[in-house]
Amino acid sequence: MRSRYLTSNYLFIRLLLLLVSLACPATGSAALQGKADSTLHAQYLCRQAFYYSWKHADSSKQYALRARELSDRLSWAPGKAAAWYALGYYYELCHNNYVAFRYYLDALQLCEKKGLTATAGELYGHLAVYYSRQQRPAAAGHYLHKAMTTAARGLPDTLQAVILMDYATVLLHHSARPDSVKWALETARSLLSHSRDTPRLLQLSLLGIQLRLQQRDTAGALSRLPAFIQTAAGQGYNYPAIKGYQLMADIHPADAVSCYARMIQLAQAGSYTELIQPYAIRMYDWYTQHGHPDTAAQYSHLLFDILQKKEAAKSNGEMDYLGYYTQQHNLRQLQLQDALQQAVIGKQQQQSRNRVYLGIIIALLLLVTIFAGIYFFRARFRARKNAAQLCAMNREINEKNKLLLSQDDFKNKLVSVIAHDFRAPLGNIIEISAFLKQEVLTPEEAVEWMADIERKTHHTLSTFDNILAWVHSQISGFTWHPRPCRPAALLPDAIRYAGNMIAARQVQVQLQVPAQLAVSADPEMLQFIHRNLLHNAVRFSPIQGRLLITATQQAHTVTVSFSDEGPGIPQTLLPHLFTGMKSFRGKQQGAGLALIICHDFIEKMGGSLHAANKPDGGAIFSYTLPLNHNPS
Repeated sequence: MRSRYLTSNYLFIRLLLLLVSLACPATGSAALQGKADSTLHAQYLCRQAFYYSWKHADSSKQYALRARELSDRLSWAPGKAAAWYALGYYYELCHNNYVAFRYYLDALQLCEKKGLTATAGELYGHLAVYYSRQQRPAAAGHYLHKAMTTAARGLPDTLQAVILMDYATVLLHHSARPDSVKWALETARSLLSHSRDTPRLLQLSLLGIQLRLQQRDTAGALSRLPAFIQTAAGQGYNYPAIKGYQLMADIHPADAVSCYARMIQLAQAGSYTELIQPYAIRMYDWYTQHGHPDTAAQYSHLLFDILQKKEAAKSNGEMDYLGYYTQQHNLRQLQLQDALQQAVIGKQQQQSRNRVYLGIIIALLLLVTIFAGIYFFRARFRARKNAAQLCAMNREINEKNKLLLSQDDFKNKLVSVIAHDFRAPLGNIIEISAFLKQEVLTPEEAVEWMADIERKTHHTLSTFDNILAWVHSQISGFTWHPRPCRPAALLPDAIRYAGNMIAARQVQVQLQVPAQLAVSADPEMLQFIHRNLLHNAVRFSPIQGRLLITATQQAHTVTVSFSDEGPGIPQTLLPHLFTGMKSFRGKQQGAGLALIICHDFIEKMGGSLHAANKPDGGAIFSYTLPLNHNPS
C-alpha cells in the first residue's frame, strides 16, 4: 500500500515539476540534476545489495527492495535489472527457487531488451550455475556458452573474472575437464590481481580448494581451508565461511559436529538459516543418539523455527513478486492517465492557463485522495479477510493433525493388544491340533487335549470380547468408571492365561497378595496389565526360576509387584522403557509398545508404573493404584 501511495504522489510531483519548468527553465534543470543524483543513489543501493548477499541475507534483501523502489520511480532500466538480479540471488539463498528463477528471467529479459550487455553477461553465467545445480546440463551449457560469448566482447576485467568463475563452477559440478577449470581459475585470478573485491576473491579461493578436492589433493585443500575460513569469518562474510566449514566437515568427519555447530552460528548471524536445515537435523540426531536430550531439544526448536521461516519466506516472496507486478500494472495505467491529462492541459492552456492549472491541481489532489482512501480501505478489508481465512485453515490443519496422531496411536495400541492377547493361545491351539492330526495320541489323551482346546478357545473368545469392548470405548471416546478390583481375584486368571508358558519354562509362581486388598480401576484394563507384566516376567525368567507376585498397602494406594530372576534391564534402556524406545533384556526383544500401553492405562486410572533392577539380579515391575476403601 505504501509503495502505491508513493507512486501516486510521485506522479503528482512530476506534474508540478513540469508546470513549474514551463514557467522557469532553471528550476527544470535542477529537477534533472536531482534525478541524476537519485540514479547514483539507486546504483549505490544495488551495490550494497550484492555486497551484503554474502554477509547478511536480510540486509541484502532490504537494499535490493529499496533499489527496486527507487529505480521504478525513476524508470531506470539498469537499476531495475540489478535490483531484480539481487532479489533473485536472495531468494535462491532462501531455497525459494521459483521466485528466484522468475526474478532472474525478468532481469535477463530487461537487459536484452535495453541492451545492458554487462549485466546480461553476468546473468548468463549465474543462470548456468543455477541450472547446473538443478541437474539440467543442457540448459546450463546453453547459458554458459552465451556467458562466455558475452565475456569475449570486451567486458570489464571484474565481470570477465565473474563469468570465468561461473564457468569453473559449472564444470566442477559435473566433475569433468579439470584442466579447463584450472585455466578458468588462473585467468580469473590474473584479472582480479589488482582488485579489492573481497567477495570475488573469496569465491575464487573457495573454487581453488574445491578443485584440489576434486583432484584428490586433500592435503593441499586442508592446508588452505583454515586460512580461508578465518579470513571470511573475520571480515564478516558468513556465507563463504559456512561453505568452508562444510568442506572441512566433509574432509574430517570426526570434526563434523564442531563444524556443523559453527555453521549454524554463522547462519544465524547472517540470516542463512534455510541453508543449514540438514545440518541442524544431523546435530539433533547426534545429540539424541549420544544421550544429550537438552541439547537435542535446542536443535529441535531451531528446526521448528527454520521450517516456520521457510514457509513464511516462501509465501512472502511469492506475494511480493505478484504484488510488485500488480503494482507495475497499476503504475502503467496511472502513467497513461497522466499522459491524457497532459494532453488536455496542453489544449486548454491557450484559453485560460491559470484557471486550467488550478483546476488540474485540484482535480489531481482529489483523485489522489480518493484513490488512496479507496485503496487503504480495500487493502485493510482484504488483509482482515485473509487473516481470518488463514487462522481458520490453521485451526483445521491442527485439528486434523491431532486426529491423525490419535488414530495412529490407537492403531498401534490395538495391534499390540491383539498380538499379546491372541498369539500365545492361538499358537497353543495350533500345536494341539497338529498333534491330533498326526493321530499319535490315545483316545483318552485326544479327549483330554480336545477339552484343553475347548478351554483355550473359550478363554480366547472371552479375551476377544473384552478387547472389542476396549476398542469400542477408544473409538467412541475414552470414558471409564472406577470399580473395586481385587488383584488377588484377578491374578489367578492371568496366571492360567500364561499356564503353558509357565509349564514350558518350569517357572515357580508364588502369589502373595492379600485377598482383602482392593483398588479403584477398570477390570479389563487392569487384567491386560496383569497379563502383560506376567508374560514378560515368565519370558525372561530362567528355566526352573522363581516368580514372586506381592502386594503392599500404603495410606491411600496399593502397589503390586512382579519380581523375576532374569538378566535384568540394561541401564541404557531403563529410563526410556515407557517412552517409545524398543525394550529388550539380554539378547531377547520384548514388546515395548505393550509396556507403553500399560503405562497409558495406569495413568488414565490415576496410578503409575515403575521398573527397576534388583540388587541380587533380575527385574521388578510394579504398578500403584488408588486404594478402594469400600470394596463391597
